[in-house]
Amino acid sequence: MNLMLVLAGTYPDKNPKIVEGSAELTEGTLKVGDELIGISSGTSSMAAACTSASRALGIEPPYCVLAGDIGTGEGSRRLYSYLKEKVFGLSPDIITLHYMTPLIDCVVDFGFAVEESGMNPLLVADAGAMYGAKIAGIGHIFDLFTPDKGELAFLADEDAAHPMFVNENLYDFPDERIPELAGKVSRSGTSPDTLLVKGNIDYIVRGGKVINKVHEPAIPAMEAVGGTGDTLTGTVSALMHSGRRVDEACFLAAGINRMAGQLCDIKPDTKITALIDKIPGALNSNSLFCYTI
Repeated sequence: MNLMLVLAGTYPDKNPKIVEGSAELTEGTLKVGDELIGISSGTSSMAAACTSASRALGIEPPYCVLAGDIGTGEGSRRLYSYLKEKVFGLSPDIITLHYMTPLIDCVVDFGFAVEESGMNPLLVADAGAMYGAKIAGIGHIFDLFTPDKGELAFLADEDAAHPMFVNENLYDFPDERIPELAGKVSRSGTSPDTLLVKGNIDYIVRGGKVINKVHEPAIPAMEAVGGTGDTLTGTVSALMHSGRRVDEACFLAAGINRMAGQLCDIKPDTKITALIDKIPGALNSNSLFCYTI
């Protein structure tokens, strides 16, 4: 099965030009087209993890559409324009959107473009793209959001226009409330049917109900390393690219991400590239299948 996976997002660079092409990993950097991009937390970690997992799965690497953005929003606007005008010419089966400024007019235009394309790609969003989809009211056209605990509170607050303005009662809540809030988000009608809530315990929620969770191996140090949530989003995208169902991809990716952390003996000062290097070994670990509710 040859599926087309497109990853879109920004990385910290003053030049907002579009960089596109099949992704490669070379000497600890991400190569997209002729551009070499350093791997740090954010879109580059997500794309690198996806590329690493895709290679281990024996499938085509993701096609990346990236742009530099240092907070001005110019790179993000160019990306949204690309998504609206060109991405469907690639006949994508899966599109994962990541660090992009939530420019609401652009997000709405993307929603219209999906509808007008007549295609039905699987849509995944994390980080800024997820915020934009929620605020613009088009979260329901997506198939998967991958929030962490704080982002879940934002998604659960119907009135919040930005994660900074979450209702005080939702801003700090015990982990025991995660299934309740994830269910609320999933049933809201403005959210994907499936959520992968990342944290000390990774929850897979479908149709408002927790259908699985992954909590082992428990590695507290992973919470202190920037990019571990991004690598999880990249790995789940690769597994969907391989033909796995959305919920199954979430379950396996959560285990793979944790196992990769264990294999690299992750510490708070470990570089995210060390975890990405271990994704192939983690993916081939039989012990993944012991993780159940």
